[in-house]
Amino acid sequence: MARAKVEHLADSRQVLKILIVEDTPADAQLTVAALERAGYSLAYEVVESPEGFEERLQRADYDVILADYNLRTWTALDALELLQKSGKDIPLILVTGSLGDEAAVECLKQGAADYVLKDRLQRLPVAVRRAREETILRAHRAAAEEALQKTLEILQALIDASPAPILTIDPQGKVLLWNPACERVFGWT
Repeated sequence: MARAKVEHLADSRQVLKILIVEDTPADAQLTVAALERAGYSLAYEVVESPEGFEERLQRADYDVILADYNLRTWTALDALELLQKSGKDIPLILVTGSLGDEAAVECLKQGAADYVLKDRLQRLPVAVRRAREETILRAHRAAAEEALQKTLEILQALIDASPAPILTIDPQGKVLLWNPACERVFGWT
């Protein structure tokens, strides 16, 4: 239990930047209050329209987007599509009054990080923390893959430049790597 408290306190020290997609101001305030009760310090903006959503996505980076499923002229799925077109890796969590199982599954298939019912907002901080952790893990994985690719390119350049023949063969006898020095020594291309 002590570990959960430590993780919770770590979350509350940073300012969480959120974009709330909501057309009912009272619901936006309930969402904010649920996160503040959980210890989060917030910097947030509320948008109602697709145009406002796109403008804020271009203007700022957010840690998480909280979107109502049904808005007056559009839906959270529309917001999710606009988010994906922006190329930004920001988790979108649905915060909605009601959502059937089929609609929830469809939202998750389309890329929503999670969904929370408005009458169960006590679950929102957990959903936000998990979505943020997954985003951070994806960023670390992408950085590690990029570093590995660069390392492999350097290694390949070193092998190709080596005056000594270098080759690798798998357990079945298939040649996996063959440098230019092997061609000179063995006469095979």
